[in-house]
Amino acid sequence: MKGDLSIELFKITAEKLRPLPPFNPLVNYETTSIVALLNAYYFTDEKIERILVHQQIELKPNSLVRCLPNVEVEAQCVYCESNLNAKLPSRASKASWQPDLVCSQCQHIIYQAKEKTCACENCQLADEKKRSLLKAYLEENKPHGEC
Repeated sequence: MKGDLSIELFKITAEKLRPLPPFNPLVNYETTSIVALLNAYYFTDEKIERILVHQQIELKPNSLVRCLPNVEVEAQCVYCESNLNAKLPSRASKASWQPDLVCSQCQHIIYQAKEKTCACENCQLADEKKRSLLKAYLEENKPHGEC
């Protein structure tokens, strides 16, 4: 999946940008300005400060990474079939980009770190169902006559 997502990074379009939360400093900028900012950020060697000035975006250079929008990726949620979203990487880490994928509809998360597990409502229900099925199976198949 990593390879597919890396390709997606190079196809950033206005349609793939997810809405910014109201507290994000970029929320008042036009989508076209944000796309231009992202293209300059990822595909030039220009200093971030110069990119921000050129794009007329009032933001401190060291704040930019935290403000980057999420983008829609081609992967779909296993529960509600909505397209998943990923947080954009810093330009220094774009080559090794392995984002967690988040469903904006049901909040399901596919973590790239294998030790993390999703705690969304759907995953909790699925885990509960597995435990119930296992308990029923063990009850049905416990040896008779043993303590």
